[in-house]
Amino acid sequence: MSTQITQYNLYQQLTSVRAARTTNLAGSYLNGPLNNGVGATLIASGVGALVVDGVTLVANDRVLLAAQTNANENGIYIVTNAGGLAASWILTRSADFQNIEQMKAGQFLTVNAGTVNGGHEYVLVEPLPAQLGIDALVFLASSNGAQLSSSLKAIKSNFAGGAATAVISNAAFTANSVVVASIQSSANAVDIQKVTPAAGNVTVLFSADPGASVISLIAFAAGQ
Repeated sequence: MSTQITQYNLYQQLTSVRAARTTNLAGSYLNGPLNNGVGATLIASGVGALVVDGVTLVANDRVLLAAQTNANENGIYIVTNAGGLAASWILTRSADFQNIEQMKAGQFLTVNAGTVNGGHEYVLVEPLPAQLGIDALVFLASSNGAQLSSSLKAIKSNFAGGAATAVISNAAFTANSVVVASIQSSANAVDIQKVTPAAGNVTVLFSADPGASVISLIAFAAGQ
């Protein structure tokens, strides 16, 4: 007698984005050299820095476009040119999310920063596109997560070396909260070492980055 085993992908989190845009970002869309989404770009029609949800993006930032007027343009992009006084911003579809084989319904990602969307979670929902960049790609804000803090920023002198601790206070935290924390440095890599939820706050222990001018930390918990 044979036994059939079915495997499920239980971990569908995509790499987080720095910011998410939930209104149309106007630009000229090109669906890649082969019209299949690979290497697709969105390019501003004029010059100027790219600001999404109050965040001035820089080269190599990841950004989610979730509400383009033309829904085929939705997706995860990398900032290949941040724009400026004499340059247009350019977004290129992220290499880990630029063809239909990489996309599964239920994949989700978190947003590191932003006035409105920082700390929120977005989920890829059905129907998936048959042709990327031609058919609609749909992301919805998750109803199972709750934003529990805005970005916590600290100057370099606070984290001169060794481990550093940040405490985020919010009444929604409990000792049983399932907490996800994300940290971003303006310079070197920073690792989160321990996350400890408690009643009314969560404590995050991380490796300090003596080269950073700004360290941004967000934390949110699954819906209770």
